[in-house]
Amino acid sequence: MKRIDLLPPALALLCALAASACDNPRVQEQTHQAGEAIKAAGKETGEAVTAAGDVAVEKTKAAVEQAGGAIQQAGEDAKESARQAGKDLTAAAEKAGDTAQKKIEAAGDTAKKRIEDAAVTASIKAKLIANADVKAVSIDVDTVGGRVTLRGTVKTAAQRDEAERIARATEGVVSVDNRIVVGSK
Repeated sequence: MKRIDLLPPALALLCALAASACDNPRVQEQTHQAGEAIKAAGKETGEAVTAAGDVAVEKTKAAVEQAGGAIQQAGEDAKESARQAGKDLTAAAEKAGDTAQKKIEAAGDTAKKRIEDAAVTASIKAKLIANADVKAVSIDVDTVGGRVTLRGTVKTAAQRDEAERIARATEGVVSVDNRIVVGSK
C-alpha cells in the first residue's frame, strides 16, 4: 500500500521537472528536434511496415495461387486415377464374366455329354433286356463320350455277338469295346 501512496507525489515531481525544463529554450529546441526525429522515425516505420505488409500480401497471394494450382493438379490426378481404376475394374469384371460364361458353357457341355452317355447306356440296356436271345441281366454297359464298354458273362458266342450288334446299332454309339466272356455262370 505504501507504493500506491507514493505514486501521486512522484508523478507531481516529474511533471514539475518537465515543466521547468520546458522554459529553457535549448531544452525546447532539443525536445522539438527529438519530436521531429520521432515523427520521422514513426513515418519511416509506418512506410516500412506498409511495404513489408505489401510484400507479405503478394507472397501470400503467390503461395495461395501455387497451392491452388497444386490442389487443382492433385484433383486432376485423383480424377484420372479414379477413371483408370474404373476402367480396370470394368475390364476385370468383363474378364470374370467371360471366364464364368466359359465355365458355365463347359459345365453345360459336360452335363450334356453325361446325359447323352446315360441315354445311350439306358437305350442299350433296354434293347438287351427286350432281346430274348441275350440275358441282359448279366451284362454291364458303360458309356463315356459315346464309347461303349460291354462286360459280363454269357453262355454262348452268339449271345456275345448279338449284344455287340445291339450296342453298335444304337444311336449315339461311336465305338464298342466288347469284353463279354463266354462261359457258364
